[in-house]
Amino acid sequence: MDEDFLCSLQKRHGEDFLTATCQSFPRITYRLDEEIFEQSMTLTCPIAAKIILLRTVPINFVEVEEIKTRAIIRFKEKLSYPTDEFINLQMRAIKILQTRNLTINERLKKFCEMFSGENFSDVNFDSVEHAKNLIEIFNKMYSANLSEENKKNLCKNYLDNRGEILTQIYINFSNVAENYLVNEFFMRCYPSAFSGGVWENCKIFVTAYRILEFSIVLTVISKKFLSVEDFINLICSVNDMLDHSKGGMDTIKNFSKNCDAKNFFALMVE
Repeated sequence: MDEDFLCSLQKRHGEDFLTATCQSFPRITYRLDEEIFEQSMTLTCPIAAKIILLRTVPINFVEVEEIKTRAIIRFKEKLSYPTDEFINLQMRAIKILQTRNLTINERLKKFCEMFSGENFSDVNFDSVEHAKNLIEIFNKMYSANLSEENKKNLCKNYLDNRGEILTQIYINFSNVAENYLVNEFFMRCYPSAFSGGVWENCKIFVTAYRILEFSIVLTVISKKFLSVEDFINLICSVNDMLDHSKGGMDTIKNFSKNCDAKNFFALMVE
């Protein structure tokens, strides 16, 4: 690896020189139909994470005539509408996530309104219930076995510090958060990553991000400081849990499934 985080072998000899593993991981390649593929990178690779997350300009998408990979995920069967409509929906969502004159919370609200087809401007965000639900999800994801007293203390500590910590995080790391959201959305092939339709996928996507926020706040409370390196490592750790722990993503999916639109806005859309 060179100082620019790029593979020195590939730079000198070309992609054909790479091993089968390096031609695939950390790339994720989906086959949407016979001629259309989507390729991105997973953040479980620390080098890929740095390349993606530390960009200061918005992530862009390039069309090419040919891609090289030895591992392809067939995705056509999961699409309930034509490929061009799916790609258009992806790009509309990503455009919202990259709207830099809006805060991250404002982007996620517009994102949810687009996929739910509803406007819940009369629904107030319930920070206390938000915290309680994140703690329950976190407890199940990590098999923490927290007592009711521990949950109560954690909830108070989280609420006391959440506002100030997230304000500073989004001042210092807004581009990292944006790049994470965009890559996560595209890499997992939302809004068709899971069964249940686009709104169900939207709820899963937003809930998973709120778990990352929750983890960030807890880390800052513990360490009193969060460097860029800490932030990236935390993102990689949470993604590793979602990618390699069946219980991790299942817990988020179960929570989302049990939330109707109005309740979800109150709990997860600030």
